[in-house]
Amino acid sequence: MEFMSAEWNPLGDIFFRKLELYRMTWIDHMNISEYDVAAAINGGPIATMKKAMHMVRADSKQIVSIYNAAGNRLHDFKWQQGGLLLKIGWTASEKLVCVQDDGLVILYNLFGQVENTFDMGQEAMDLKISDCRIFQSYNDSGVIVMTTAYRFWIKSDVNKRSAPRKLADVPALGSPPSCWAAIGVDGTICALVARDDRLYLIDQMGQCTPQDIQISDSDVIAYTDIAVSINNKYVALFTATGMLWIGSANLQVCFCEYQTQNKSRPTQLAWCGTRSVLVYWEGEDLLMVGSDRDWISYPHEGSIFIVSETDGARIISNSFHELIHRVPEVTREIFQIGSIQPGAYLFEAERKFNQQNKEANDYIDSIAHQMGLAVEQCIEAAGHEFEPAKQKSLLRAASFGKCFVNTSEPDKFYHMCQMIRVLNAVREFSVGIPLTLKQLNFITMETLIDRLVYRRQYLLARKICQYLKLKDVEEKILAHWACYKVENSRDPDYKIANILQEKLGDNSGVSYSDIANRAVEMGKTNLAIMLLDHETKAANQIPLLMKIEKYDTALKKAIDSGDSNLVYQVIFKLSDTIRSVGDFLLEIRKSPPALPLLMKYYKEENPILLEGLYNQEGLHNEMAQLKISASLDEQEIGAKKYLLGEAQKMFQSAKDEWAAKMTDDQIRLLERQQQLEGQGLSCINQSLHETMHRLVMAGNMKIAESLKKEFNVPEKRYWWLKVNALAECSNWPELEIFSKSKKSSPIGYRPFVEACAKWGNKAEAAKYLNKVVSDEKVKCLISIGEMEHAAEVAFDRKNEDELNLVLQQCTMADRAVFDRIQRLKLQLRNT
Repeated sequence: MEFMSAEWNPLGDIFFRKLELYRMTWIDHMNISEYDVAAAINGGPIATMKKAMHMVRADSKQIVSIYNAAGNRLHDFKWQQGGLLLKIGWTASEKLVCVQDDGLVILYNLFGQVENTFDMGQEAMDLKISDCRIFQSYNDSGVIVMTTAYRFWIKSDVNKRSAPRKLADVPALGSPPSCWAAIGVDGTICALVARDDRLYLIDQMGQCTPQDIQISDSDVIAYTDIAVSINNKYVALFTATGMLWIGSANLQVCFCEYQTQNKSRPTQLAWCGTRSVLVYWEGEDLLMVGSDRDWISYPHEGSIFIVSETDGARIISNSFHELIHRVPEVTREIFQIGSIQPGAYLFEAERKFNQQNKEANDYIDSIAHQMGLAVEQCIEAAGHEFEPAKQKSLLRAASFGKCFVNTSEPDKFYHMCQMIRVLNAVREFSVGIPLTLKQLNFITMETLIDRLVYRRQYLLARKICQYLKLKDVEEKILAHWACYKVENSRDPDYKIANILQEKLGDNSGVSYSDIANRAVEMGKTNLAIMLLDHETKAANQIPLLMKIEKYDTALKKAIDSGDSNLVYQVIFKLSDTIRSVGDFLLEIRKSPPALPLLMKYYKEENPILLEGLYNQEGLHNEMAQLKISASLDEQEIGAKKYLLGEAQKMFQSAKDEWAAKMTDDQIRLLERQQQLEGQGLSCINQSLHETMHRLVMAGNMKIAESLKKEFNVPEKRYWWLKVNALAECSNWPELEIFSKSKKSSPIGYRPFVEACAKWGNKAEAAKYLNKVVSDEKVKCLISIGEMEHAAEVAFDRKNEDELNLVLQQCTMADRAVFDRIQRLKLQLRNT
């Protein structure tokens, strides 16, 4: 480990190193030179298809193969779409994009299942596509195609449902451009197109902008290749004279020009991170050129394919998968020969300490005031290493240094240990995701877990979640696994249900209804029913049970839930499904608790159906009440009497004699009201009380008396009614006569006083005061405003409560009375 820097290659003031990631398992059957290769960024999967020139038969079907980064085959499928598969590539979310020569674009998952399909427009379909670029957009990924008419069409995001848009036309482009590439400019994707020695930027708004570029090669015949950095900030151009130009994306800043001495177009031109460019010709060494015209030559065996990454580049060959990336600054500070950085001293101190060499003390003393920085450097450097031995040695050094730091932050060390364990797990040969720490920080841990789930690495994904305590994410993984199990298992339904229940339990946080829904989509209805038995939320169970037409079960579970809204949902669905009202009611009758809810709904929304339901159930009393309700809304007297007559019959059928009698009374009242209407008294649809009230006010005492006798109106009720009616019409003489019609009023004389006072005749009210019983006299005096007299009566009765009652009724105008009452209360207390 003392000579780690021996593996580094200097490029100006920075260093690069080449690491072997995997020995490829496809070594025995793969020849990359015969295949078109596409690899996803951030350690993503690899897809291959045989080049047309290497097809055994011209009419044979193209085969697309998908591998992980270690060369383990994940899936392969034949291209069956009828056209020529022109281009393959990957989205940022690891979906394989396949572009056919007629503009058909199909997105597949890692296992050859179609996830999305769209086309690149009518022109692409009619004229065919001659070239294509699959690029990483600001959101996910997109496609640009060039038709045989040399016009460009773009789909900025393959995941959105939007029509392709035409890019601006390149002037005088009557033949294929010498090169072109997709490039991001100010948040939108454009195309940088070279027409021989001219460069044009064409965008989606119809603008074609000629690009001026400062280049020393005045004899540029044509630009033959373009490479755009992964962050869209830098561009590399290769000319027909062998010149490599490296500069900013707007072509206004030139970092360097490098003469490669090779005029042929490179097999591949690609960025290695953002500080250098890789140029590869078939059969020659791989050339790396830096921004200061420095270069490195990497020898290799056989053909290779380059995958640009944010912090380097992956090199895929028949035998190996390697990573070329810039040596991180912190690694350089620790391991560069002659380094005097604190991290380098701490690393050496820990090594000497293990050797029981006293020089360890000298190293510790020399960085005592910088020990915190030294610990952080070792922690960070450990994250950038791929070999577990180097990781451990750096972490041991950091742990050793923490012993000499009083304010050590354990979270950083703990977090880095977590990240390293996760990275080592996903880099395993069987998983094949060779992420760097920088890439992991860029895509986030949640995205990495999503990628593992997408690859069906459920166990590893779940263990990572448990290790990092990501409970919510773990639930999502279990849900994905369960759906996959439902889709692909050939076990009997009961066995699948048992496996899922055993793994998920009842408190896993996973919705069984979502899994059951997937079972329904797969045609496994019985499995769905078994799974729904474990769903704890009735609101999730019911819709799916109705979807599979298990209405009886849905209705039972809705009733058991106690949620009337769910019961109504099932009832309405049944109503829509079963056209026959009789069959519908028969189905509802199977669940007695649902019947009252249906009746309640019909009562408010559909009385006709409610009557039919009552009739079927033999509910005569309820049917009678419906008739009575209908009679209240009916204006025509004959129809009203008919409805009441029907109600009376139903009450009789229900053996409700009292209700039948009341209904008969109402019919007879209507008949009497009809007669009175003919005599000029308007009282139709009024109550018996109101009818008698109007008769008294009109002076028809005899008719009122006859109604009283006919309908057995109680004496007291009749006296109250007549007193109020006579007072209301100011028939004071008749009121006085009425008060004397019996030796003693059955309701007393307080109602006479209050009725007179209410209708504004206090003098008339005073006539009855002497007849009022003593217990009510104070209240009667208050009602006619005789506050002082009321107070005197209360005092004479020695009743302080009555004095307080008078006191409460006093107003500001009764100030003298108020004071008088206070004195009376005091006097009463002193006696």
